[in-house]
Amino acid sequence: MTSYTQAVYIPMHSILRTVVIHENERKTICLAPYFKPEVSVRFKGYKNVIPSYNRQTQQLTLTPKRDWVGLENIVVIAHEQRGIITVRIKRRIDVEFRYITSEKVENVYLAGEFNSWNPTATPMVGPDEYGEYKVSVKLSPGRYQYKFVVDGNWLQDTA
Repeated sequence: MTSYTQAVYIPMHSILRTVVIHENERKTICLAPYFKPEVSVRFKGYKNVIPSYNRQTQQLTLTPKRDWVGLENIVVIAHEQRGIITVRIKRRIDVEFRYITSEKVENVYLAGEFNSWNPTATPMVGPDEYGEYKVSVKLSPGRYQYKFVVDGNWLQDTA
């Protein structure tokens, strides 16, 4: 492979994996490993993901159209050479988690793969009049492991 100091362009498809973004979010990636700072970079072929390139910082921000989900290939043109960035926009859905107890507790949290098992990152709201604590989390479709953290004790969902 050609070194950065000698190359104007390194084929992006050989280095850059598909960029995954969740719907209604944006992602910034650094293109410095692929181009010298003085190289002019243009983008073509996009309809649903809008690229915005800062030549000075060599940061590319990808912003999908609102509520759009799918795949899009963005053609990158740099110094008469072309590469492709494939962008995948994934849907997220609201998943409601519930914990019910008849005991008096101080704090209830949700911890799982989706928050790196952080025991205090996702507090649950409650209790309501039935002793129920709830929290809604936006997740991509799939299966996730999780536990409730009740006053510091890790508990499995028995439902």
